[in-house]
Amino acid sequence: MPQPGTGDLPADFQQYARTLGRFKRVARISLVVAALSVASLLLLILAIDDSHQDYQKSIQALALTQRNLGWMMALAGTWLLGATAATTWLITLYSSFRLAGPLYRFTQDLQLREMGSDAPLLHIRRDDYLQEECLLLDETLLQIKLHYAELRDTVEALQRARANLDHAELQRCKHTLNHLASKVITDD
Repeated sequence: MPQPGTGDLPADFQQYARTLGRFKRVARISLVVAALSVASLLLLILAIDDSHQDYQKSIQALALTQRNLGWMMALAGTWLLGATAATTWLITLYSSFRLAGPLYRFTQDLQLREMGSDAPLLHIRRDDYLQEECLLLDETLLQIKLHYAELRDTVEALQRARANLDHAELQRCKHTLNHLASKVITDD
């Protein structure tokens, strides 16, 4: 039976675990923001507690509240809006790095291959997005490298067969080149 943390869990379960981890993180942030909002509200209630006043002072407090309610609501709304915007910005920044990192890595890999480099492929972080796409890119780049190697070998064999006037080898090379070309042609 696969053990957690050993990397031999099914890919679907690993994806589920990553998704669940993201939801837990968002839930924790939401709870912190909600707790801060409730704490602010409780502090405000405690600060304006006037339960020990007489009737005349209660009426004066009510009039004062009516005069100041608008800007207090605007101030509280602005504070909550700012806290929500800051939290959203942090979550977006963190998530964008988990997406931008793999995209940057893909770009670097493709540029290295375009220049003909045989340097090892770069790897993305374990908790980045696009894990499956990373594996597909690695596999595709390997297949392209093998395809070009086979194409190069066939062209060299074709040149040798042409120089030696070996018609059987020329036919074999032609067949191999047609086969390689058929692998590249797509249905557009």
